[in-house]
Amino acid sequence: MGSRVARITVRRRILFLFLMLSFLLWGLGGRLAWLQLYKGAELRQRAQVQWTRDVPVEPKRGRIIDRNGKELALSASAPTVVAIPIEVRDPRSTAQALAKILELDPGYIERRLTTKAALVYVARKIDEGKAAQVREL
Repeated sequence: MGSRVARITVRRRILFLFLMLSFLLWGLGGRLAWLQLYKGAELRQRAQVQWTRDVPVEPKRGRIIDRNGKELALSASAPTVVAIPIEVRDPRSTAQALAKILELDPGYIERRLTTKAALVYVARKIDEGKAAQVREL
């Protein structure tokens, strides 16, 4: 008789385990379906925004010459400091270091580094010496 009671207890435990596992799988399947069907378009759009960033590149302009071939105007390129705010780990110390090199207000740089933008311009058209110092930093 004790053996029969043990078998019933084991069967109940197996049934309980089966029901719990089934409930868990149904819950996971439901969550997956909700994410794919209901939130899929929104999540896809958010992912695309995170992975694609527009970095405008100014094209090099052509030379302007007079009738004798003498250059009157030409394009000159200058380095630009660009930051991706979400990738900056410590905006305050980064702003302090950049401010020393770029001779800008650290508060201004920190505000730029903490904005909710994919890409921010910190300084434009800086000289080559400052650009080399920023690269070393």
